[in-house]
Amino acid sequence: PTPPPLLLEAMADAAEDPKKPGLRAHEKKLVQNGELVEISHAGASCILLEAPHLAEKRLAGDALLKPGATQEEEAQQEELAEEAGDDEEEEEVEMERIYRHMTDKECTYLREHGVLPDTQPYQTIVAGDEGYNYCMKYFIGRKKVTPPVSTIVEFMCPVPLVKTLFDMQWKIEDGARSHGLGDKGGKGLPIFNESLEAGSSTWKIVFVKRPRR
Repeated sequence: PTPPPLLLEAMADAAEDPKKPGLRAHEKKLVQNGELVEISHAGASCILLEAPHLAEKRLAGDALLKPGATQEEEAQQEELAEEAGDDEEEEEVEMERIYRHMTDKECTYLREHGVLPDTQPYQTIVAGDEGYNYCMKYFIGRKKVTPPVSTIVEFMCPVPLVKTLFDMQWKIEDGARSHGLGDKGGKGLPIFNESLEAGSSTWKIVFVKRPRR
């Protein structure tokens, strides 16, 4: 039988060279559908895409870290993010935003299977605006990882699931609350993936960085 279109698209993306310039097919569709908008400045060597709800927060001067931010601006944004996190706790929201920066290979697996692979020893997930800012540091030169990451994914997860994971293990990384899903962390990947499979947690791509040429 012929694989479904989304799977064929993911397989085609996986076969491409990660260093190849320009957007991948699924990223172009996200832009066409309005799910990502370009935030890179004119003449930039890289294409930066971001989800509209995050781009709007950034333009409003909220708690998100700007690409190219100075260390002083970064510290100010971390303070704002902490205050935003306090407000979310007071509102007792039922769902919580969780972020993970990932390589093309991991993102392709997520797109193909709807769950995360068990190939990462620690597999960081981070919570809230502080977590998004933490992920952004891998795209603005503050932090480095090999192989390089290309994408940030936002997961909307039930608060009880997040509490369970962070009760199992957590630490502070650069001002963000972090949990390791892998065997070298809290080993929470199975229950995280169960929630994705059940549809209790959802995911979407919210940031992409690609070389323009």
